[in-house]
This record gives sequence, structure tokens and C-alpha cells, in this order.
Amino acid sequence: MESQYLKQCLGSCLKKGLAEIVEHRPADPIEYLAHWIYNYRRNLDEEKKVDPTWAKKDCYNIIDAKLERLRIQEEEQRKLEEQRQ
Repeated sequence: MESQYLKQCLGSCLKKGLAEIVEHRPADPIEYLAHWIYNYRRNLDEEKKVDPTWAKKDCYNIIDAKLERLRIQEEEQRKLEEQRQ
């Protein structure tokens, strides 16, 4: 369950931040990532102010993530049932 929470809340942000670290190879990657995440969040907040449809897009992303989780759970359940037979 914790991994799902991390994927949903940090997935995109963390992937992009880690990619930046690999690209720039800073001396202190932890500090770099902390600043990068802070700026990422600040940019998202600014985007919300500029784009009134942002909230709707965010809701669609949340729904898509939940649907994907349900699909994965159903697939895992199906595999468990097949193993029992």
C-alpha cells in the first residue's frame, strides 16, 4: 500500500527529479533533489493559478491512477484464482 501512495503522490515528480540528478550529477544529490522538488511544487502552484482547467486535469489524472490500481488488483486476483485451481 505504501508504494501505491508514493506512486500516486510522488511518482511523476520523483521520476523527473531523479532524471535531473542523473543528467546534472550534482555534488550533493539529496540537496539538489530537495530544491528541485520544492521548485517543481512551486511551478505546479503557479500553473494552477494561470490555467483554470488544471484542477480538472488533476482530477482526471487521479481517476486514471485509481483505475490503473483497480486493473492491477483485478489482474492479481485473477492470477491468484488461477493458481488455486
